[in-house]
Amino acid sequence: MRRGFGEHGIDPSPEVLERAVDSLDGVVGWLTYFGHAAVSEGRLDEGVLERVVNEAKRVIEAELAKVFQRSRHYRLILRAVGAGNHRWVEIKRTVEAWSGVHVPNAQLTRLRHSLEKLSVVEKVGDSY
Repeated sequence: MRRGFGEHGIDPSPEVLERAVDSLDGVVGWLTYFGHAAVSEGRLDEGVLERVVNEAKRVIEAELAKVFQRSRHYRLILRAVGAGNHRWVEIKRTVEAWSGVHVPNAQLTRLRHSLEKLSVVEKVGDSY
């Protein structure tokens, strides 16, 4: 990012770049969008970062709404992970308890894998 800003005559502080990376979770596409917005607006400040973060939130919410329409289990999986159930078997038990129905292993694995491909959840070791 520093080099890209430098090509446009902008010398960002390390703190601004660090806040951008932290706020946008290191997602290259959003960091690129942030850089483009800063260059287009001719300023590199918290206002630009806040606007990009809000745009990212809107896009993610819209995408999740589409995902949730495909299966109610997606929402339950995310709620389970958010509630501290980070292992596959804990997620499965929680989703089944909340939904009141048995969820086949293959179905839950497929749903979880879809959330991983969308970068909504990430597997680290044996946890999500």
